[in-house]
Amino acid sequence: MLTVEQKQAYVNDGYFTLEETVPKALIEEIRHEVELITEQKRGGVLAGDYEWWSDYTIPDRIRYQKIIQRLLELPTVMEPVQALIGPDTFLLITDLAIIRAGTGYIAWHQDHGYLVEVLIAPESKSTNVLNDDAFRLVLPVVQQTTVFITIYLQDTDNAMGAMRVIPSSHRWEHSLDPSSANSLDTEICLPLPGGAAMFYTPTVWHTAAANTSITDYRMLTLIFTKNNIKPLLVDALKGRI
Repeated sequence: MLTVEQKQAYVNDGYFTLEETVPKALIEEIRHEVELITEQKRGGVLAGDYEWWSDYTIPDRIRYQKIIQRLLELPTVMEPVQALIGPDTFLLITDLAIIRAGTGYIAWHQDHGYLVEVLIAPESKSTNVLNDDAFRLVLPVVQQTTVFITIYLQDTDNAMGAMRVIPSSHRWEHSLDPSSANSLDTEICLPLPGGAAMFYTPTVWHTAAANTSITDYRMLTLIFTKNNIKPLLVDALKGRI
């Protein structure tokens, strides 16, 4: 179960970290499986030269889904989710990202836009409705009904471009220019051991720096929402879709 301090950190800072979310032996097995899967073909290369897969684009989907199922069986994964957004939840989608050694970075960003597009864009048949004004309408919904978990698949350090986050940035009313700075005074760098996880809201600003090490940096993200999130989003965007 989460402590009072961890729950408060999630509310105040927009995130918290848990070491040993995934047991060491299991994370070693998962990393090996992920390496086998992702070496079959290169992932989609996004801005910053990092590779990305989703449930729909991952090679060897059956093997990958077995990995996800093992994670969903862990109380250290599911109990924090239920403590944060309630018991009536489901796994919406998963993402796997790799920053290869000597390459890449992930720009400063929030994840709520991606979440809403996954849920709403297929229905609306257009992303025109999902402008900045629309996202402001759905912010209260996504903050209260969604939690992201990024699991570290190996021990990380600053040289690998470990995850960085700006505490309390989920409360900002202004946007951050992703290209405005590679480093910000208010950021926290989160080098963590394999098996650790960062639990965060989809509106907190986060990034990963270039990987200047000789080790590939792999991150697996699980996105959980409440079962009733879609009608709540549709209601918030009433008249737009």
